[in-house]
Amino acid sequence: MLELININKNYNPGSVNELCLFKDFNLTVKDGEFVSVVGSNGSGKTSMLNIICGSIAVDSGKILIHGEDITRQKDYIRQRRIGRVYQDPSKGTCPGMTILENMSIAENKGKPYNLGRGVNKAKLEEYREMLRPLNLGLEDKMGVQVGSLSGGQRQALALLMATMTPIDFLILDEHTAALDPKTAEIIMELTDQVVKEKKVTTIMVTHNLRYAVEYGNRLIMMHEGKAILDKAVEGGAQVYYNTEGVQLVKEGDRVTGVIGNRTKGDPKGYVKFNAGKGVLLATGDYGNDPEMVKAFAPFCVDLPNTYFPASNTGGGHKMAMWAGASIDKPAHAPMIHFDPSPLPEGDAPFSGTPWLAVNKLGQRFQNEDTDYPYIVNQCILQPESTRFQVTDADYNQHWNDFGGDFMRWTVSGDNQAEWDDALERGAIMKADSLEELAGMMGVPKDDFLKTVERYNALVDKGEDEDFGKNPDYLKISKIEKAPFYAIKRVPGVLTILGGLHVNQGLQVLDLEEQPIEGLYAAGNVSGNFFGNDYPLWLGAASCGRAATFGRYAAKSMMG
Repeated sequence: MLELININKNYNPGSVNELCLFKDFNLTVKDGEFVSVVGSNGSGKTSMLNIICGSIAVDSGKILIHGEDITRQKDYIRQRRIGRVYQDPSKGTCPGMTILENMSIAENKGKPYNLGRGVNKAKLEEYREMLRPLNLGLEDKMGVQVGSLSGGQRQALALLMATMTPIDFLILDEHTAALDPKTAEIIMELTDQVVKEKKVTTIMVTHNLRYAVEYGNRLIMMHEGKAILDKAVEGGAQVYYNTEGVQLVKEGDRVTGVIGNRTKGDPKGYVKFNAGKGVLLATGDYGNDPEMVKAFAPFCVDLPNTYFPASNTGGGHKMAMWAGASIDKPAHAPMIHFDPSPLPEGDAPFSGTPWLAVNKLGQRFQNEDTDYPYIVNQCILQPESTRFQVTDADYNQHWNDFGGDFMRWTVSGDNQAEWDDALERGAIMKADSLEELAGMMGVPKDDFLKTVERYNALVDKGEDEDFGKNPDYLKISKIEKAPFYAIKRVPGVLTILGGLHVNQGLQVLDLEEQPIEGLYAAGNVSGNFFGNDYPLWLGAASCGRAATFGRYAAKSMMG
């Protein structure tokens, strides 16, 4: 059992930047629990993990493992009983050493070292058998340096290494955040398998709510150094997972409850939940309901939906409308991005960078230096809603010189590592000639070559006579040096931002714009907020609105 008792932690004490992150913070994790921790950036999630692992010292309080006080214990000593997998795949492995060498080090964790051999080749077949169930081919790469592996392969290896020796706790610090969606799924399935087989107590920090609910058996939401959701459960709140809301209950003109359908747990089937104060809908958008998309957001028809899992089917919208609620007039504002990519090869960085862009006809069709939503929306109007960015051998000479607009940077800050990973996965195409590149892209060769020739002529002239691109960006994006690169982009719908009419108290309104007593809505199921598109100049407008209005709706409902 892990116990954090009255933990206090201040950063920069005595300065103008002093921050009190934890004040009398308490947390108990019982043996066998899989605790999922969610919360916004700066809420204290990773700091809590660092305190547990010993990389951050506390100002006061106690940390106990199975009753033993480890508060002043050095971090390297704690690592003998704690395994940790980081967000950055490079942190859990030694990139300059082979898989065999990495696994040998991991197996010797916590053991005394001497001048004997660090690698026991007699273990080679045993290590291969440990790697084989991953289905990543690592068992055939024992002599390969780990730094040459893909991010997913390295993360799978890091997870395996973290649990090779007996440990009391497994710490997962956003360990799928830097991976593409397909690889993240593989790593989460592997995580579930490892946790169950080794019966190890686990704490996982994640921004993926599906992972938090599906894999964990306890959910904690952090906010300003407090475990607010866990505190609600301790105070008597009940959370019913795997229970879909299907119908609101009304008595007269007032909503008094909701009918849920439990697919797991006891009892299964339909369950009625009575609501003394009211029902708050926080059910997200309807992007995975084709009929609703066609009726309210026709611009998104036939576009792939990258919301995962596909549980955003408008259940809250429909329950409310069946109860008499009004909804925003169509067309509703969509949030459509290239990232995350709906393509099987996954994401590639720099989707907003203003390199030359062509469509499936091999033709340039826009000023590549416009705002990200305009780039995406124009792409939707092209054949097969497809766009290719094209660059050459100098791709990495100027990637910090295109300004700071959306997606002209990398999430990790390691530009080359993200580029190389995407290249290995096939998300970036590479060719020794433009003719070869055209074939890989599947565009008409002659038209593509004419487009590149025209573009280079405009670069030499220093003026984009065709579309008016910023000349500073034009001059650093010429296509002339082999090898040449192309990145295929297809937009996907993240969410659709049209919802139920609400008033200032977040009460849902009927067709006469009057409040429906007992019914409230927050987040993307609520409306009256977005116009024609999702504005990127307002950071976190969707998530921020959900968090802020959710809290405000609850306060309004409670009076």
